[in-house]
Amino acid sequence: MRTTDRFGLVLAGLLLCGMTGTAWADDKKSEDSLIPGLQTEVQITGQGVMGPNDKAKFEEYREIPQGASADLIWLGFENKDQSYFLDVRVEDASQDDMRIDMKFGSYGKWKLEFGMNRIPHRFERDAKTLFSGAGTDFMHFPDIMQSTLQAAGPTLTDSSSVATTKLRTVARLLSGFQTEAATIDEIGLQRDRYELNLEWQEFDPVTFGIYLKHEERYGGRPIGYGTGFGLALGLVEPIDYGTSEAVARIVYAEDGVRVAAEYGFEYFENRNDSFRFDNPHRLTPHTTTGAYSATTNSGSNIHRVDLWPSNMRHHAGISFGVDLPYETRVNAGFTYAWRLQEDQFLPYTSNTAMNTGAPAVSVVNGVVPFNAWDRANLPVQNGDFDIRTSDFTFGVSNRAIEGVDIRAKYRLYNYDNQSEEIQLPGFAIFDQVWENEEHSNELFQWLTQSASLDVGIKLPMNSRITPGYRLDYMDRDLRETDVTYEHTASLAFDTKPCNFIGAKASYAHSWRQNGRYEYSEPFGGDPNTRPPQLPYLRKYDEADRQQDKVNVQFTLYPMEEVTPTFGYTWKFDNYASEFGLKHDSRHAVNVGVEASPYSTLTCSAYSNWEWSENEAKQRQWNPGGAGDPYVDPIDEFSFSNWIVIDTERINTIGVMAVQNLMKDKLDFEFSGTHSSAGTHLTFDSPLGTTSANDANLRDLVDISDSDDSEWNTAKFTFKWTVRKNLAISFGYMVEDFDHEQGETRDYTPVGVNIFTGNYLNFLGMDVANQDYTAHTAFVSMNWKF
Repeated sequence: MRTTDRFGLVLAGLLLCGMTGTAWADDKKSEDSLIPGLQTEVQITGQGVMGPNDKAKFEEYREIPQGASADLIWLGFENKDQSYFLDVRVEDASQDDMRIDMKFGSYGKWKLEFGMNRIPHRFERDAKTLFSGAGTDFMHFPDIMQSTLQAAGPTLTDSSSVATTKLRTVARLLSGFQTEAATIDEIGLQRDRYELNLEWQEFDPVTFGIYLKHEERYGGRPIGYGTGFGLALGLVEPIDYGTSEAVARIVYAEDGVRVAAEYGFEYFENRNDSFRFDNPHRLTPHTTTGAYSATTNSGSNIHRVDLWPSNMRHHAGISFGVDLPYETRVNAGFTYAWRLQEDQFLPYTSNTAMNTGAPAVSVVNGVVPFNAWDRANLPVQNGDFDIRTSDFTFGVSNRAIEGVDIRAKYRLYNYDNQSEEIQLPGFAIFDQVWENEEHSNELFQWLTQSASLDVGIKLPMNSRITPGYRLDYMDRDLRETDVTYEHTASLAFDTKPCNFIGAKASYAHSWRQNGRYEYSEPFGGDPNTRPPQLPYLRKYDEADRQQDKVNVQFTLYPMEEVTPTFGYTWKFDNYASEFGLKHDSRHAVNVGVEASPYSTLTCSAYSNWEWSENEAKQRQWNPGGAGDPYVDPIDEFSFSNWIVIDTERINTIGVMAVQNLMKDKLDFEFSGTHSSAGTHLTFDSPLGTTSANDANLRDLVDISDSDDSEWNTAKFTFKWTVRKNLAISFGYMVEDFDHEQGETRDYTPVGVNIFTGNYLNFLGMDVANQDYTAHTAFVSMNWKF
């Protein structure tokens, strides 16, 4: 945890005052640069932060250092005949959010650009967990605790009353263990991005370019992992990977003709191929045939999950554009890409109890055919995945008719999956039991095409209307609906009938109706056995949909000193499906004004309001019991169904003002923001009469503040221009963040039913509340020489 460095602020202030005196004494000296053509700028800030600045939210994407720091270092140079130039800019030097931008070259011949950008992302500070090894590829749970929980946990043979008693015992044990939990100082990751762009312009009309990009990302990210119905855990996923990209291009452009060709590749390397973590409830491995009714102490003692695989992508493309007679322009382009991946497969399971001959399910007296935890028993050791994509675009625009603009576009995208198809003899369910059921990976492929036509027509009073139409077509394999058509009709209007009014408005309506997707039918499978996908499963890309979009923008110019603006957008999606997302409505209003009521004052204000409402219908069931669609047919009126209406709002207000108090000497600046967000979840479900026909059997509780937060900032700055090349700023800033999250308001790291005291098979991290109020006082010196 940080403490306030008040001495750093005082020393920085004394240092700046001393430099100010020196600069004032030299006020009559020449202000020309010591080196002809060289210009520099340095800004040093001394600041002190008062308040609980140990919160991760306060420095989520930035670093707020105590004491003195270099906000800006800038250097610019041009030689005497201005044929060469150099520009180097460093912001927040030596900090986690440092940024470097450099340009170097010869005018009209060549140019080299380099950039570095560091981006921190802090998630939590002072989080407590019973696991050790956060940020590594293995999170370990103390053996003594595993042994204790294994002995105390319920088994499949326990009666209901005995299982309940044991679940309460497990909850008490875990709650007691939490007092011994270790603290993780910080959970977060760091992103370091590097870019290099080299361009030759000397051989005009031909230019050459090379673009290089690399990003390193490392640290840890909080994440939840589930091990089936038995257990859910809050863990820290290790992050350590790099992404590299290189592109070479050549462009010819002259006399209305432009031809470009490029080749590039991207390589992603994940240095952690997998992530392991202990099962808190088992010290020794265990297997059971009751995977869907497994208890907390069933399954493997160690779980292992695959992380993002390393992969490479190549692409080559060419584009062409030419001006033709009758004011016609034609553009075309084609890109071909191939993606390659040879990730090493993990074994079927990490559960070493799934040995040859262990009991299995789905087959009478079935057994595990081999050691499922041994990679050697996989049919292949590495996946040979190869995906080819081709992208063709073509466009024509014409202005031959006075007052009429015609634009037509066409695009074809083909996703060709040439990967290896792998046949597996079975699989492990939740690392708890082996299933002797053959299955294989499905090689999805699709082709999409789109065509659009827009016609802009000039109208009187400086206005224009643009009707348009777009057709989207998709053809795919291995889906219920192999062909989908979506139509979009649009109309745009913009006008400026007089000098003080400008307006734009547009409306678009889309409809997707294929007539082949029946949401009540399962996808594939044998009707006499369990279907591979559930009936009433929602497919967003296939179901019929109606969509409307509205956008309106106004700008007024009532007087030269004041410019107000207004905007409104609306989007509505309506899906023809009984389950999943049924409709989604989103609105946004923005209002702003810029004003200069007199020459020494400039101010502005803005406000954005966003709100949305969506309705989704889902279902739940007890495996093998009420509402299980694998056992008893259900429909959209089942007692096990439930509906949730999600209402969200986001409001933002900001103001800014700059007032000159003394001409060319003293300025006052103020900026402030207010942001608030909130969510309301309304649940509803029909109630059955017994547990035999209803998996809910209770009224659902609404959540009125599932994600309410408020953030306020205010900043005051006095800027004193000591001389032409030296300015001193004194200021104060306050930030206040208040977060009220419904689902975590009563959160405990050990999930316990508040009515029964039973353990809910959830073990998370004990995290601190993110609310904070921080005060920052600062003094800055900006020196140009």
